[in-house]
Amino acid sequence: MQHSLNMIRLVVACCLRRRWRTVLVLTSMLATLAVPFRLIPSVVLLPRDMQDTLENRDRFVGRRPDHEKRLVPTLTITGERLAFDYSSCYKVPNKAPTAVKKRPNCPSLFIIGTRKGGTTSLIQYLSKHPSFKGPLLDKGPFSGETNYFHRDFKRKSWQEYLSHFPTDSISKNRSIGESSVIYSSYCKAAENIRKSCGTEAKIVYLLRNPYRRFESNYLFRVREGFEKTANFSTCFSRDWIQLMNICKDLNTILDFDLPMNAFSRLACASTGVTPNMLYEGLYLVHLSHWLCNWPAKNIMIVNSEEFFTSPGKIVNQVFDFIGIDKMDPGTLKSISSSVYNKGVGNVSYSSEHREMIQKLYEPFNKKLLELLKWTSLDWSI
Repeated sequence: MQHSLNMIRLVVACCLRRRWRTVLVLTSMLATLAVPFRLIPSVVLLPRDMQDTLENRDRFVGRRPDHEKRLVPTLTITGERLAFDYSSCYKVPNKAPTAVKKRPNCPSLFIIGTRKGGTTSLIQYLSKHPSFKGPLLDKGPFSGETNYFHRDFKRKSWQEYLSHFPTDSISKNRSIGESSVIYSSYCKAAENIRKSCGTEAKIVYLLRNPYRRFESNYLFRVREGFEKTANFSTCFSRDWIQLMNICKDLNTILDFDLPMNAFSRLACASTGVTPNMLYEGLYLVHLSHWLCNWPAKNIMIVNSEEFFTSPGKIVNQVFDFIGIDKMDPGTLKSISSSVYNKGVGNVSYSSEHREMIQKLYEPFNKKLLELLKWTSLDWSI
């Protein structure tokens, strides 16, 4: 206790002398010593001149939006918006973000996930609008996906990327967009998109009940031949062990006993083309990472369960978000009557696995609800 008080006195003294670098180091040490770990720590806002010093020296990852832009658009009935605490974004990158020279014909929309959250249906519905088109719409369950800003970013040219989109949409300067679900959990996706297109594009992130999402993802993988483990319980155990290996801090995170910087390390824990299925359900980790690297005013969060029950309503909200005229109710009802890439089959958790997955997700879901300011998530297992 006395040690913490001494450090607080030292922080105050450094503030009076405007030694901001020292203040940052000391407050981080103080937080680690004296404050229980919270997923999005609540830290007193820095003085304006200190923020300027940090911004000028690029001492954080990505671009920190201005104070008045720290808002997350949400699809709640009350339309509440929230100020995101960017103090958790402070890092010292290996090098400052490079200047962006926007490439021609950049997409205006990226649907970044979540896998099995309704992304295929959403890109298909949006593409029925005469002023918007997605790529590869005839690719069945992979319609709308290019994965360019993941595995192909350094392997393929920009022209190869644009070849995925309808030629007439490119030539007539219509809005284009894609739906690559790997972007939500791949921690370099936001940076790769920013390098090519700036941060003007809109980001839509659908969040589905993570317990149902895991089941649906497993059934999808079995159906498409990606999953060689035919037993659901065996698959769960395998992914659980793998998750604990790639996120070594998770064995303590469930007791909220992590150091402050451990949360940021979780954002880049799984980088494969098919990430760990349990890891994909840690929405708070992925969303917070995007908020740290993208203007929050250009991010829309959608509850997948609401999209499943009211697809026309959500489609028009997305059109409004990206600046395209809405569709009339009759047309919306017609185009949303089909469900694309619908899951087939049923599986169930064992009592042991049910307890494990609840213990994993509940702390994250609770903090996610606080972040989004939604009335409830209604994500029961």
